[in-house]
Amino acid sequence: MFVSAIETLGTFKVNECVELKQTCSNCTYVNISSVLYPNSTKAIQNVEMIGLGVEYSYNFCYTSVLGSYIVNGYADVDGQVTVWAYDFNVTGNGKDNPPGAVVVLFIGLFIFILLFMTYLIIYSLGHVVKLDFDILDLAWNYGIFFAMVALLMFQNFYLGNPDIENFLKLFVNIGIFTSIVLPTIYFILTLTIGTWMQKRIKGVDF
Repeated sequence: MFVSAIETLGTFKVNECVELKQTCSNCTYVNISSVLYPNSTKAIQNVEMIGLGVEYSYNFCYTSVLGSYIVNGYADVDGQVTVWAYDFNVTGNGKDNPPGAVVVLFIGLFIFILLFMTYLIIYSLGHVVKLDFDILDLAWNYGIFFAMVALLMFQNFYLGNPDIENFLKLFVNIGIFTSIVLPTIYFILTLTIGTWMQKRIKGVDF
């Protein structure tokens, strides 16, 4: 009989190969009848597993879809055809899906950062018009940008969703311009033109 009855093989990262395993002490063969994608379509069917002693394996590399895969197989246990099955999960980062509290925290942080970034864009425009965009204003803009980068790292570590990752990368790329490049230009304008105008006004007043 099978030495071990596997119920689930675990969780693996998307687009990485998974070593499908089975163990049998008295089989002449162990085969995979099918591997089903999460939508129940067949990824592969009728393949022979490679045996090494009592251990059998097959390298499965069709893991481009997120979700739960089902592995069905059969073997000649004591000369009798016996079926077996187990599943494995594929996620974006190779880790189990996070609990709901983590997802809620992520959504809350994203909304806060997005709203604050929008506020800073409007705030910065108001100050650059007055040419009084100071070092504190620059620090706020840099800070919100790095907060967005941290959120991207948070997503990659805890959520591992490729769609969310691409969405956040888009915002990070936008943030390079709105929170780094433009505020730096605003600060330089304040130091140069703004300072010159203030000295000129003081000179006239004097």
